[in-house]
Amino acid sequence: MIDVGDDFYQRTNAWDQALASGASVVLICLGTNDAKEEFWVDQLSDPAASFLSAYADMIQQLRQALGDPLIVPIVPIPQVRGGSDWPDPSIINAALPPLVAQAAAANGLNFSIS
Repeated sequence: MIDVGDDFYQRTNAWDQALASGASVVLICLGTNDAKEEFWVDQLSDPAASFLSAYADMIQQLRQALGDPLIVPIVPIPQVRGGSDWPDPSIINAALPPLVAQAAAANGLNFSIS
């Protein structure tokens, strides 16, 4: 979701298809790629602000393309394993859930972590 690296979701065909889908309900469950240490620690001066900005931009684009769909933010699935090929579990499990909640509140979406 954050505009770094080659995994930027808004540059994919899937994103273009989502915007053209005419969907009335959209589930957003993104963020695991954003939790990669290379982005979260190495490339971004304020990763939380970058995540919130990217989330808001995504919501705005969805609303513009789809009218007023029901947008459901979902916290990424908790990660139990770390390692060189995996994002940092502390980011996915501790940092992202409150950021998703904050992004939801700031953009008028209903959200509950429980």
